[in-house]
Amino acid sequence: MRTQEELKSIQQRLVDAVKSKNMPEVMQLISDAGINLNTEVCGFTACHYIGRFADDSLRVLLQANSELDFNIDRYARGAAEAGHRAYAEQLRTQRGADVNRIAPGAALGGHRAYAEELRTQQDVDEDRIARGAAFGGHRAYAEQLRTQHGASVHWIARGAALGDHRDYAE
Repeated sequence: MRTQEELKSIQQRLVDAVKSKNMPEVMQLISDAGINLNTEVCGFTACHYIGRFADDSLRVLLQANSELDFNIDRYARGAAEAGHRAYAEQLRTQRGADVNRIAPGAALGGHRAYAEELRTQQDVDEDRIARGAAFGGHRAYAEQLRTQHGASVHWIARGAALGDHRDYAE
């Protein structure tokens, strides 16, 4: 059994290999390590991290290799978290990325206006957005969603715990 630190290191090597478009290394890491682009390590996947770059050539590369099991929703969540709003919208409207993954990503990254726009215009579940906000340490926003829109304290606590915000999770 690998430690969280070992898994994080493997996941980072996987992200770096994708970023450098070294597909033989990507395939070797997946084969040797037994993790893939969708393996969650501390709440994040490699797809999410790669999405933060908002490099469409990486999306095209990953989608072209079906054996990689690329997840557009997790990728778009990463783009939204990093503040690449226009790109996240392109992924949502043109590539079918799930708004229920994008909005929490925006909240996680502290992009409240975008998360609110999606919440109000796309009817995204407040619980998911509040969890993202809590995960990212954006307590005031998570609390606003709880008190004004009925977001679940359980979802918020889980997000806070995943983000290592223990004082808020308790």
